[in-house]
Amino acid sequence: MLPLSVRLRVTSPKFDCQVPESEHWADHWAGFRLDGPGGRLGTIEAVGFDPATGDPAWLHVRTGLFMRRTVTIPFADIESIDPIRGRVTVTNPGPST
Repeated sequence: MLPLSVRLRVTSPKFDCQVPESEHWADHWAGFRLDGPGGRLGTIEAVGFDPATGDPAWLHVRTGLFMRRTVTIPFADIESIDPIRGRVTVTNPGPST
């Protein structure tokens, strides 16, 4: 007898979803979790756009548990985006203020 998790994985329909380009999703990232190489960094509050080009330029991230503050992380530091799980991973965890 197979464990329930294996049976569910085998019998569930394949999730086939086309994820749009990350730049077009950027305005929907508020509330996504931001992770770095060492773990959770914070929650994305907003995405800042370059006024000249209209492309996403930086992330405004809420950090901290007791002392909350908002920091800015360059959009170029993004390593991966998982819109299904609501997570963004960055390579450089050194946010600028």
